Amino acid sequence: MGVHNQPLGYLYLGEYDYDCPMDQALFEFLGMNGDELLAVIKNAKSDAEIEAYFKQFVGKKSPAQIGRWTHEWVTYKPELHSRPVPRRDTAAV
Repeated sequence: MGVHNQPLGYLYLGEYDYDCPMDQALFEFLGMNGDELLAVIKNAKSDAEIEAYFKQFVGKKSPAQIGRWTHEWVTYKPELHSRPVPRRDTAAV
């Protein structure tokens, strides 16, 4: 379920929908899990702990892989007649 204008741990995300399809694409590329990341963020005593968590995943990717994924992400355009991805909090169960 998405988070809208609700505190998430000690974070206030406002209109940000954590673990949305955009997040999931990054998590999939890095081989990480959104729930595990959230637990790290909630329990971290510093930004350095969060950075260390990310580095174990980012470190497995070459600069070329990161550059290619980033380029594909920022240049992605949905197909003209494709249906938008339904939001998980409004999709039929």
